[in-house]
Amino acid sequence: MQEQDIPKPEEEPISQPKKESKDVSEVKKEIQELKTKLNELNTEKEKWFATREECSKQIKIEIQRIKESLKVRNELSSAVREEKKKRDELNKAIAEKIKGIKETNLPQKEESKGERRVHPEEIKRQMHILEKKVETEGLSFEKEKEMMKKINSLRKQYEEAKKVDESRGKARELSKEIVDLKKQANEFHKEMQENARESQKKHEEMVTESRKIDELKKKEKEAHEKFLGLKKQFNELNTRLKELLPAMHEFREGQKREYVQKQKHAEHEKQKTLAERARSVEEKLKSGGKKNKLTMEDLIAFQGLRD
Repeated sequence: MQEQDIPKPEEEPISQPKKESKDVSEVKKEIQELKTKLNELNTEKEKWFATREECSKQIKIEIQRIKESLKVRNELSSAVREEKKKRDELNKAIAEKIKGIKETNLPQKEESKGERRVHPEEIKRQMHILEKKVETEGLSFEKEKEMMKKINSLRKQYEEAKKVDESRGKARELSKEIVDLKKQANEFHKEMQENARESQKKHEEMVTESRKIDELKKKEKEAHEKFLGLKKQFNELNTRLKELLPAMHEFREGQKREYVQKQKHAEHEKQKTLAERARSVEEKLKSGGKKNKLTMEDLIAFQGLRD
């Protein structure tokens, strides 16, 4: 039997999908429109909800700011009084230090009337030289007496020079303290000025914040009303959508069942075709001869059935 003599199974016409009924089509359209509208409403609703929450948050912040400003303003007056008191105490201390400097300068003024100042260590060195001469050299009584007179004179100069050095050291220390005290006094003065400015600033802030709160409350009320209106619309449309979804679900389940049946039918027809070809191959194998030469298609069909 020639290849062209092998009977081929007739092909079934491809079944066209059933057209949706008008009702189903309208339901699908309405569901899609509802979903689109719900998304739009939800976006708008959440926007107004966020606006309302932001207003509430800002109102709380502004109220807290007013409380803080009021507290600071009440503290500023007592702070200014305290700083003024400290500044006056510092000015009094500065006056005392200046008086102390004037007192320490007295020995220096007395010294300036005489010879130029000699450093105490230099005087001490001269004393040691003379004392060593008295101890080591054999001086006459008159010479030793003269030497001791010089030593006593140098000792007196040494004590006076020490006092001058101490006075100068004390004066330098007092001057340093005065500089520090003046710096502190200036800082307190600056703080007083800053506190006065801050007090006025806090007062102005409270006025501004009170106005802000009034505006925010109006905006909060408007946002709340918008949110409630949109929420009502959203719930109404969502209820309608829930009413339509079960019918649509049932329609889709029917489509799935129909699709599965078509797949089963197609598989059945495929197996039927393979079986027919396999039988044709077996007949060819039994009869033999050139007339019944097997084609590649025959072998594939036969192998497919075995698999």
